[in-house]
Amino acid sequence: MAQFDIEIRHPHHASDNELEFVQVKSAAEASTAFDTMHWFNLQLLLLQLQGRQAYFMVTNPESSQSIKISLNELSTSDSLEFVLQSDIEVISEHREVFGLFKRKTKDYVEFKKLNLKKAHDYLDRFLNGQLDSLKQQYLKGDTEVACTS
Repeated sequence: MAQFDIEIRHPHHASDNELEFVQVKSAAEASTAFDTMHWFNLQLLLLQLQGRQAYFMVTNPESSQSIKISLNELSTSDSLEFVLQSDIEVISEHREVFGLFKRKTKDYVEFKKLNLKKAHDYLDRFLNGQLDSLKQQYLKGDTEVACTS
């Protein structure tokens, strides 16, 4: 059974000493912890306490990989907007000089402008060890699907 370390930052946490650290024994517990975050309330707090952050970070101690889902308080849409950052490496291929040369670069899986449902979906993929699925989604650059409600 997989264990996960969770780090939660609320807007009222002024320093790193105030972060909440939780260790859960299953993917279901980690998913539930994400669900219990009051994201709409946190967005209001972020707007009031400018310069603060609200995020949910999960680390898999076995692989030492983590994802961080941050709330974007300055979203241009009316719904919640999230950014997912990770340390999941992905090798991408880029064409240069009119497509004549290929160059491989190392990058990290990251998604922007996610709605709550898509952010939760990506969290579940990480918790269930579906890292290849996240990598493929990132390489496709399919964030347009992620933006829709």
